[in-house]
Amino acid sequence: MKPDEAFAKQGVLEEQQRVQATERKLTENSKTQIRQDCANLRRRQEERENVDVLPKIDLADIPLTRPYPVYHKTKLANGVPVWQFNQPTNGIAHIRIKFDVNSLPEPLKKYLPLCSE
Repeated sequence: MKPDEAFAKQGVLEEQQRVQATERKLTENSKTQIRQDCANLRRRQEERENVDVLPKIDLADIPLTRPYPVYHKTKLANGVPVWQFNQPTNGIAHIRIKFDVNSLPEPLKKYLPLCSE
């Protein structure tokens, strides 16, 4: 596979042809309207914005403490503790498991990175 050295030039040429074809289709009234719209846009973009209409946040709006997430603590049949935090995840499940891997056979330990963050 080799890059086409004329690709960028060809794209510019095609764009120029499209612009010229569109320009030929425009009436004088359309061209005048486009010029007026451009001038209005430029004037509007150069205006100083009224930042007083933006919402403001004050230090008093930030709570001093954050609420601890609600969770449910249960135990599996073998006594292993489980903490469940319900979150609005739009149907995406996430699980974090911690367990001792010392009893895992040595040949299987190489696969642990596939199952971890």
